[in-house]
Amino acid sequence: MADYGLPDVPFHAGPLLTGHDAYEGMSLSERKRLLGLFVIMTRRLPITYRTFVHRKSDFDDNRQRFEAQLKRDIVNLLLAHLSDFHSYGTVKVYYDGGQQIVTDALRGGIEYALSIDAIVYRDASPRDYRLEQVANCYAPLN
Repeated sequence: MADYGLPDVPFHAGPLLTGHDAYEGMSLSERKRLLGLFVIMTRRLPITYRTFVHRKSDFDDNRQRFEAQLKRDIVNLLLAHLSDFHSYGTVKVYYDGGQQIVTDALRGGIEYALSIDAIVYRDASPRDYRLEQVANCYAPLN
């Protein structure tokens, strides 16, 4: 970022696009450059990711059905890659706790599918964890 004359600001999609928080006072062209460089960087990282998209309205505001679907998606993903997860001594889960329904589905799905004692949960803030920033970059904006 310094090589491009841009500030080292933690990536957070919503405020970046709207010019709020740490991006307040930045020009639109500066924010576009930040977004472009961040996308280029994240595409070169040795990571894979999966995005689940659900509309709450499809669940008739039934929190239990919605959480069950999220948990099912997480469990299916984890079970499909179970040997990969079991190859690690510790599985760390970083989440900012932004939505309780997601927190509950993550914990329930991970504990059901992995059922190992090596799971560590960490509260994640975009300013503290670059991979959380990467996840935020690829999360669908609704």
